[in-house]
Amino acid sequence: MFKLKIFITISLFSLIFILASCSTPTETPKGDLTGTVNLQGLSDHSGITITLYDLAYLDTTIVRINNQYPQIGVHIYQHTEFDHRLQSPVKSVETLSDGSFELSKIPTGTYNLVAMKADFGFKYMCEIEINEGDNELSQQIDLFEELNISGNISDDIVVAPDHHLIIDDDTVFIPGSSLTIHPGAIIRINPGADLTIHGNLLAQGEENNMFWITSNDGFENSQRTTHNLTLSNREIGLYNSMELSSIATVENDLITWGKWDYANTCLLNQVNNLHVQNGIFRNGRCGLYSVAVDSTFCGNLLAQNCFGESEGGIKYLNINDGEISNSIFCNSFNGIITKLEFKGIIKLNYFYNNNNGIEIWDNNGIIEHNYLERNSHCDVHFTLNHNIITDTLKIMYNSFYSGYNILHFHDPSFNEYSEILFDKNNFYATDYFLYTHGTYNSNNAGKEIKVISSFFKDCFSIQEIEEKVWDCEDGIEYYMLDVHIINFQFDPIDINLRRN
Repeated sequence: MFKLKIFITISLFSLIFILASCSTPTETPKGDLTGTVNLQGLSDHSGITITLYDLAYLDTTIVRINNQYPQIGVHIYQHTEFDHRLQSPVKSVETLSDGSFELSKIPTGTYNLVAMKADFGFKYMCEIEINEGDNELSQQIDLFEELNISGNISDDIVVAPDHHLIIDDDTVFIPGSSLTIHPGAIIRINPGADLTIHGNLLAQGEENNMFWITSNDGFENSQRTTHNLTLSNREIGLYNSMELSSIATVENDLITWGKWDYANTCLLNQVNNLHVQNGIFRNGRCGLYSVAVDSTFCGNLLAQNCFGESEGGIKYLNINDGEISNSIFCNSFNGIITKLEFKGIIKLNYFYNNNNGIEIWDNNGIIEHNYLERNSHCDVHFTLNHNIITDTLKIMYNSFYSGYNILHFHDPSFNEYSEILFDKNNFYATDYFLYTHGTYNSNNAGKEIKVISSFFKDCFSIQEIEEKVWDCEDGIEYYMLDVHIINFQFDPIDINLRRN
């Protein structure tokens, strides 16, 4: 009986092994994709490279902010994030003379498609669905011959949708000329080159079809289709700047729905009363740099990976008035940096994972209704280092979540603020709520920072709050400001980041 049980057991395991060895793994379903590409002005449409790429990565923090605060910043998706220089191709093929192509045996899924040919630029088609079996593009792709310019330009140049303008060397649009940038237009500026406009600029894209200003580096590699030619965002050579001079004009004082990347200064502005809305600045030393005008207004921007230590996602220098609002600043050295008596408003912005969220020098304005978290040096760093008499600096209705919430530094050569007022803020610091640096300037003696009606995490008395405040009581060998806590709150303040 025992031998029979052993025989049955062995037979059963043998049967299972035989059945398992006979089965085949389930294969991933595959599909084919066909379509047509047209080279405008030519009869032979062969040699166009058609390449499929995996979808671009969407930064999960920005997606979260987009979802939580939909009125702040540009919403990211494949059109805003995809750059084929940064990814390896999945599958490629070239067109026949009639422009037709077929990509076969593609694993089912969603891809971005690029059609490109030397001297004709490229065209993106994002989020192409590949189903099992036959798939066909719903529309023909058109490519247009690139236009190359350099030197002094006296003509009116129009960059139409899906057209490419190449800036070969330093290029100046002289007074009386104009540059018109349509939705979907692409301007590629060679590394180290400047595009300067003394004439008129019209640059207005659309929400789902932004124009793009970028470095003309890395595209020569992307014409090939091997899998080892991707670039990191620090390997692309930077163009120097796109500059609006003090004598330039901007149509309707408005630049909207555009993106700039890979530059020392993505957009340098010297036009008064410029409004920049719904834009993206990333992967350069500085995003938008506005200098020496009465006012500049920015809204609904995304500034990311702007790494210059004296620059920022947005930098204002010697700007008297204006606004920076409803924008996202992340992964930059400074989210915002303002210098020399900016009296405007910084409001309703989200700062994440910068070195300094906001760096302000000689500011007299208002910082209100902002959310700042995980900024490695501090949330707000403010100072004076010029011999300028300043008025009240007001910082109110903000939430500070980084290790150091507020850092204040005094240079010995400056004059002091008339008043520094913090009103109704939330302080969540792990290290210091406020940290003031001392100097040998006796003008600071007796000066104070007033902190009114604010919330301090895990603090239920003035004594507990002062343990995370560094001021004149802690550094008596220097002339330091006194942080004066008035009427602290036991519950967080509603900063109302969703307000209009």
